[in-house]
Amino acid sequence: MNRLTRYLLKLLGLTGVGFLIANFAIGLFFPIPEVAVLVDRSFCPPEQWQNLSQTYGKLYRQNQQKQILLNPVILFSDLGEEVLKSPLEPQEFRTLKTFGRSNDERLSQLKTQYTHAEVLNCSS
Repeated sequence: MNRLTRYLLKLLGLTGVGFLIANFAIGLFFPIPEVAVLVDRSFCPPEQWQNLSQTYGKLYRQNQQKQILLNPVILFSDLGEEVLKSPLEPQEFRTLKTFGRSNDERLSQLKTQYTHAEVLNCSS
């Protein structure tokens, strides 16, 4: 190997290490904001649920593009609550059934617990 080749390989290696360090530093000092998604699954007319689905789809795309981190996604109504391990895909979200009545007390508890929350409900 001649001198120029060794120099170029060393330069390439150092550049790669520099990019890794820069990526780590950016992730450390500018973390992706976490957003809790609180979904009120109380009864909702289909056309309003479609609007909520579009809003959820926008949030999901931002999550996929690493602009935000959807953590956690909580589905709730007066009949129960479910914390999802990972966000639903928009097609799955669109097919969710709505039932029961709104639980305003639980919603206020969740808003207090998750300060950075996006609330999806029919009355919003």
